[in-house]
Amino acid sequence: MKKEPCLISNMKRRFLPLLSIWLLYGFRVMVSAKGENLVEAKIPVSCIAKECEESFEYVLRQENDAFQTAEQYELKLLDGETGYFRVCYFYPGTYHCSVYQKEGVSEDIIYDKRVYTVSVFVTEDEKGNMHAKPIVFPDKSEHKSTACEFVNKKETTERTTSIPQTPDTVQKKSVQTGDPYSPETWLAVGIFALVVVRTVCNKKKGGSYPDEKA
Repeated sequence: MKKEPCLISNMKRRFLPLLSIWLLYGFRVMVSAKGENLVEAKIPVSCIAKECEESFEYVLRQENDAFQTAEQYELKLLDGETGYFRVCYFYPGTYHCSVYQKEGVSEDIIYDKRVYTVSVFVTEDEKGNMHAKPIVFPDKSEHKSTACEFVNKKETTERTTSIPQTPDTVQKKSVQTGDPYSPETWLAVGIFALVVVRTVCNKKKGGSYPDEKA
């Protein structure tokens, strides 16, 4: 007689979780069978990857799976393509999920690492018909977006050609002053001044002894 309460408590611990799961999925089946109490929301995902031929993968992650189910949780897109995550909802409420892109293996592509947060508002009108409105928010932003847009870029390496330096160019670069004239110009001016001075001196010497010529 003393063992019965323990047996009952053990049975409750084992079968209550199973019963709740069975009721949940049974409710999904009944609601989906009616048709009018089932609503689908399309979460748009777009891919931009110029000059990239790679196929990019996107993942849908739901906070919980209560009263909702998705046709697929992974999506593959090429550059310029737009796809949709289709999620069905069975009960009014606010649902949250996130969409992100898997990082690829190419070393020359800069992958978009943003994570989009999607809030889906499911309402029911007076006739019992449900409506779903998804709202997309970019990563760490309060501004709305029309789609989960991922931009991937191809990494470009700029190559600079270096001109080898000769001793002449190094010498020319090392002799840099604030004077606008080159050393060759000053050398020519000095020679010209020396010739002029010497000519003047010769003339003076020739004209200082007029008596000797007579």
